[in-house]
Amino acid sequence: MVILSSTEQTEDAYWLALSDSPIPPEAVLSYYEQYHSVEGLWKASRDQLKSLTPQAANRFVEYRTKTNVKNLLASLSEIKIEKIEIITIVDPRYPSQLRQVTGQRPNSPPLVLLRAGQLTVFQNCVAVVGTRQCTHFGNRMARLVGSSLASRGYTIVSGLARGIDSESHLGALDARGKTVAVLAWMRPVYPPENLSLLSDIAKTGAVLSERYLSPRGMAGHLFVERNRITSGLSQALVIIESQRTGGTAWQFDFAREQKRPIFVLRPESLSSSIGKGFLHFVERGAVPFSSTDELIRQLEAVSSSAQKRLGDVDSQSFYHLAGDRFADDLIRRSTGNFGEFKMQVCLAIIRTERFSRGWFDILRQDKDAIRKVLSRYKQQVRLSNLPVNVVKRELTELAAELGVEPEIVARYFDSLQS
Repeated sequence: MVILSSTEQTEDAYWLALSDSPIPPEAVLSYYEQYHSVEGLWKASRDQLKSLTPQAANRFVEYRTKTNVKNLLASLSEIKIEKIEIITIVDPRYPSQLRQVTGQRPNSPPLVLLRAGQLTVFQNCVAVVGTRQCTHFGNRMARLVGSSLASRGYTIVSGLARGIDSESHLGALDARGKTVAVLAWMRPVYPPENLSLLSDIAKTGAVLSERYLSPRGMAGHLFVERNRITSGLSQALVIIESQRTGGTAWQFDFAREQKRPIFVLRPESLSSSIGKGFLHFVERGAVPFSSTDELIRQLEAVSSSAQKRLGDVDSQSFYHLAGDRFADDLIRRSTGNFGEFKMQVCLAIIRTERFSRGWFDILRQDKDAIRKVLSRYKQQVRLSNLPVNVVKRELTELAAELGVEPEIVARYFDSLQS
């Protein structure tokens, strides 16, 4: 543990105060780069806040009058006793992957992280998340994914919530691997029944948060905001089970904003709320998987290619890197293993914005792949009850997006009716 002087503790108190203030994080960093301290920014007069808009300056002054730095210093004393470290964004110990996240609040990386536990370097992290109201299948798969990835050297990052999060942590511990719990606040532990689990996580992994104490009143937004840390630490996001809305949906949005590859487990049923959530995520660019082996192959495809430009892997480049194996697998499963998929679903998957940016570029250069897509569509049409004119319209639109000659579409379409 790092022992802080009284001056350093005072500086940390100002960092904590500013982390929740209306001042944009980039303004705090700009001030620090100039003065190598943030104390002056906290104590600045209204005239010295000219870099802020008048509205922001007014909000900051109001916030400052309600914030007692002495109370923060008292909290720092408690934090020190509990062997929790304060890591500011300018500290070399701050996770580099998280520091590189861009965007404005609430998408920006936290100015301050509180860290407990043994793990101090956050590399090779994968976020594994999902709903609290999970099925038995989801429960079992979350633990299996956590264990399988941890045994391969990945550090499992999740949020300690009931359900999928807890099982993913437990899976990592089963494999004697490392796992990181990202909390909305450090104290009191929530949910309380996971206090023992949190203790086990800290023995080999880490516990992270940007707040020490739970705020009074409504604090639901803090569970949403901590999600940016979960995916920001990680090279990829894995969704086990989720409905279309809720905390995992917010996590998905943060991961997309951070340009992280996203994977989602195929559910047992597509008609359930979990199934609808799965389709929703796939339509928005998530890559489906059915087994841990399949997930690991996809992750390793990303990891090996990312070594050349660490920290700069986005979803578009991921689709290029994954290669024809992913395209072929997606089409095969949509038309074969997922017999209940109608053609509308197949089209929805293949015509998503994220998919088109990556794979349409590949398919434009690969006429064999184009023919394979159209051929698989032909097989699916035979299994569907869609009107012929609807099929023709959809195939024509798809072909136009792919840059396929109209004659190819006509030839395949004629074969559908034979």
